[in-house]
Amino acid sequence: MSDLYREMNTNEMFPSIITGGFKSKKVQMLPFSHYYGEFKEKMVDPENPCDELYIIGYSFRDDHINQSISERLKIHRSKNGKPLNRFVIVDYKMEEEEQDKFIKEVNKALGLGKKTKLTKESGVFNFSGADTIEEFM
Repeated sequence: MSDLYREMNTNEMFPSIITGGFKSKKVQMLPFSHYYGEFKEKMVDPENPCDELYIIGYSFRDDHINQSISERLKIHRSKNGKPLNRFVIVDYKMEEEEQDKFIKEVNKALGLGKKTKLTKESGVFNFSGADTIEEFM
């Protein structure tokens, strides 16, 4: 850990956005705790889950976020669960090899197996970037 990060951690000085170090501390602070709480509730509440989920430019490297998304997908797949009417993951990847690697990483991060994994053919992925999101709305 660099001296800058040590000083920031010691003095509890955190950036205004959640990125890099101190995510777990930052997400517990207002206003982020409020937004994270709302997000998680819409992902895991089987009585009132979100109808649509758009994920734009997310790396799938945050376990707490991945777990909530995974829970929403379980609700979607369950016999009496409320389905997701629309689920879109947007990222900018031009090369097919990059796209395949990203899809594999997403499936791993969400704990999806052979029967439940996301594929290009499922229509979930948009690799044209955020400028094209209107096509899905």
